[in-house]
Amino acid sequence: MGITFNDPFRPAIAAAEELYPNLSLKIVLVDGLVDLGGFAATAFPDDGGPAHIEIDHELPLHAVAITLLHELAHAVVGLEDGHGKKWEEAFMQLAHGYAKHMDGGSLDDDDLKNIKDDIRASRRADKAGISVKHVPGEAA
Repeated sequence: MGITFNDPFRPAIAAAEELYPNLSLKIVLVDGLVDLGGFAATAFPDDGGPAHIEIDHELPLHAVAITLLHELAHAVVGLEDGHGKKWEEAFMQLAHGYAKHMDGGSLDDDDLKNIKDDIRASRRADKAGISVKHVPGEAA
């Protein structure tokens, strides 16, 4: 017997630790990001300290994993790349690592579609100069 919990955070963190062993950051659940126009954000302290990922507690559970992977990719590549090629590569590496740690498998077509939708929505928002309030896995 025992208790099984499908934790969306642990496989994402395991993938990040495996792929980027020198990555240092803090991940917290917060209240109020939705009021500012988003569900998650990655901050880089001016003093060069560890990146800080905030995820709003109102983010639907089905979107937690892809949102955390999105923000982890920002923490990996830094501010300069935005939603560019390096960020996309890190996002895809993390997503594949997530699948491996989640169930020992690989990403299916729906997973890849959700990731590509998130990438497109993020880049459209960049071009428009707005923050993204898209919930991954739901129509944009």
